[in-house]
This record gives sequence, structure tokens and C-alpha cells, in this order.
Amino acid sequence: MAAVLAWLVAPAPPRLDTTGLPAQLTDILGDDTKGYRDLSVTVIEGGTATTASTGESLFEIGSVTKVLTGMLFADLVAEGMVRKDLTLGEAFPAADLKRTTASITLEELASQRSGLPRLAPGPETYLQAMVSGLTGSNPYAGDDVKTLLSAAERAEPGDHRGKVSYSNFGMALLGHALAAHTQKPYAQLVTERILTPLGLSATTIDPAPADRSPGSRATGSQVDPWSSTGYAPAGVGPRSTAADLGKLVAATLAGTAPGADAATPRFTDGDGSRIGYAWFTTRYGTQEITWHNGATGGFTSYVAFDPAAGKGVVVLGNTDRPVERIGLRLLGATPPEESRSVVLPVVTVLLLTWAASALLYLAASARRTVPEAGKAAWWESKPDRLRAVGTVLSTAALLVLLHRIGAWLVIPPATWAVAAGLAVAGLIAVAATWRNLPTHTGGAAWIRWAGLTISAMISTAVIVAVS
Repeated sequence: MAAVLAWLVAPAPPRLDTTGLPAQLTDILGDDTKGYRDLSVTVIEGGTATTASTGESLFEIGSVTKVLTGMLFADLVAEGMVRKDLTLGEAFPAADLKRTTASITLEELASQRSGLPRLAPGPETYLQAMVSGLTGSNPYAGDDVKTLLSAAERAEPGDHRGKVSYSNFGMALLGHALAAHTQKPYAQLVTERILTPLGLSATTIDPAPADRSPGSRATGSQVDPWSSTGYAPAGVGPRSTAADLGKLVAATLAGTAPGADAATPRFTDGDGSRIGYAWFTTRYGTQEITWHNGATGGFTSYVAFDPAAGKGVVVLGNTDRPVERIGLRLLGATPPEESRSVVLPVVTVLLLTWAASALLYLAASARRTVPEAGKAAWWESKPDRLRAVGTVLSTAALLVLLHRIGAWLVIPPATWAVAAGLAVAGLIAVAATWRNLPTHTGGAAWIRWAGLTISAMISTAVIVAVS
């Protein structure tokens, strides 16, 4: 029964149903559909846009929002409403910014050359990111404009100022600096100047809760929607459709979109790419592709166009599996070789092995001949009830954690079910020896009890947070 239950609740990475997708896309995907739940794709060619979708239509677009912010900046500059060299100090005169931060220009922010860190400074930022990675929660929860400006008062540009260095923090500040300078909220400003003129009626900067459907990891676990008024200009919260973004790409390709000049390359990136205002331009063989991608906890996005060929593409997905390679191949470009780290698969296998064997080993140890109590360290002594309880809790926590973050696109999910089944078998074996186990052996009693208490608290916290 335990084995059947473990099999039923094992990780289940989604697999894309390609029914109804155009032949070109199904040929590109081939059998490589694992880790995708829904895809929505628009291809622009010869002035005509064609959209195909497998289900979900409204997606978090993540950092693709940055091109909206970059185009907003270009549009306001073209209208004479904002200077390129307007500084953060001028945009936020009431903020107590450090001198070097106050001197950062909006053009530096728009072209990712401000030298500001990728995220707001402070340990809480990285703690939120770590917790989000483990639990699937929104790492930007509670980050409003006030929070963003408070972080800006602590921030300083690094030595790489003037060089392209990607910063979500900087792009968020750009959006709100434009809002402050024009005295309109960012969402209203970008809607009036970019979304409405292009007819992007399905695109929203701050979607209603009813429109915030959750995405998922490519391994199957659900992820909370991301939302933040502070980081909205950088891509936290906005949603759109492939059809809407297709209009954006088509108009930018044609040069008719408000702020289309943002796509013009102006500065060289260190990796051989060039950047305009948010838009990157990269050479793939003989093709030059202008693009931006996006990723939130449970969604990925890619918008791109080939100016020479007059062709554009939008690819949206509702898992965290990247979609850039699909978009590049739709444009006829050859993507670089996909790099895959072996760290997570190796760690997954090692931790699964421990989870599968820890309780079985403990039960077997209870039957072996060991030194008498008091003549050996506690870990050499016959297992006791304290160690048994701690091992049960840590095994459960580890299985729950691996279920969420394990490398299940590489490691067969059935191995989790096998490990869980063996853990249950180990639990039964430990239960059978329970009456014969002493409460504790070796070590000071208070230290052992304190250790178990801490271990139990950590294990319980992991189970509650991740479940």
C-alpha cells in the first residue's frame, strides 16, 4: 500500500500536448516536450502575425516587461518630456540618495550600465530569494515603491558602472523615476503611452487576483504568482498574451511602435551582444537577432525579431523551463549548445540514497553488537529513540524537499517513489525495534534532547513551508 501511495504522489513533470500546434513548431520540439505545460506562440512574417496556443493564454511575462519600460523611456525622450541625462537625484529630490547613486542617469538605467546590483541590497533580499526557491513563494511580496526607494538610499553603483551589467533593481528604479518625473503612476504611464496605442488590451501591469493563475516548475510543483508594484517595471507581476506581444514585436520591427528606437543598439555588452534601451541584439551566425527574455517562478517568455528578414517571434510558457531555443529556431537561427549542470542531479541522487537507506540502516544497527553504553560515542552506540525520531523527521523533510526541487527532468521521478517506499519500510522496521531501544545512549542527555528539538523544528519548518 505504501509503495502504491508513493507512486501516486511521486513528482510528475508535465509534458506538452502538441495537438493543434503548427508543423514548424512540432518539428522543432520533436520529443522534447517534457517540462512544458502550455505554450503560446506568435510568429510575425511578411507583416502577418499567426498565433497558436495549447491552452493557457495569459502569462506572466517577467523581464520582457523591461522592453516596455525601455520603450517608454525612449518615447518620453523623443517627446522632449524627459532628458536622457536626467539623474535619479533629480527624479527623486526628496530621497536621501548617496551622491554616486543620485548621479546615475536614466539612460544608464535603461541600458543596464548603472552599476547598481542585480537586486536591492540587503540580506533580506537574498533570504527571500532562497525561501522562494525552496517553497515556490513570491520573492517580491511586499516590495512596493516605498520599499524600492528605501533600498535605493542604501545602494551605491559598483566599479562596473558604465559597463553593461543586468539589474532588475535598476530597471525598476527607471520605471518609477519616469513615473515620478511625469507625475503619473508607472502602470498608468506605460498603459497610456505604449499599451493603448498598440492595442495591447490583454496586457496588464498589475493584474487582478482572479487573473493571476499560478505557473509551475518544469518538474511539476506549483509556484505562487509573482506580484510587486515596486518591481513591476522590471517584470514582476505584468501579464500578457502571445497575440498582444506579437503586436508589440510587429510594430517595433516596423519602427511604428511608440519608443521603437529603444531597440537600436547603442552600447556593447561584454559577451558580444549590444544593448539599446532594454532590448539586446545578438549575432547568431549570419543573423542579428534583437530580443529580450523573461522568467518568473513559474513562467518563461521570449520576444525577438530579425530586422533583416522582417520576421519576429513571441514564445510564452507557464513553467520555468526556458523557451529561448524555441524562439531562435522559429527565426531560423541556431541556438548555442545548451549547458546543463550536473550538480542538482548528483545532489538529488545522493540525498535520495540517504533518504531511502537511513531508517533501514538505523533498524539494522539496532540488531548489531556495539560497545556498551558509556564506552563509545553516541553515534557508535546502539541506536536509541532520540536518534530514531530525528531520523524519521529528517527523512520526511528531505523527501518533501526533493519532491519540490529535485532534478526530475533528468532523474526518473519513479526513483523518488522507490526511495519513499524504502523509507516507509525502514520506518516499519524501526517501529518493530522500538520497545528494545533505549531513550538515549551516549552523550549528555540535555545535549541530545536539545539536538533533537532543534532538528525537529527545522524538519517541521521545511515540511510545512514546502508542502
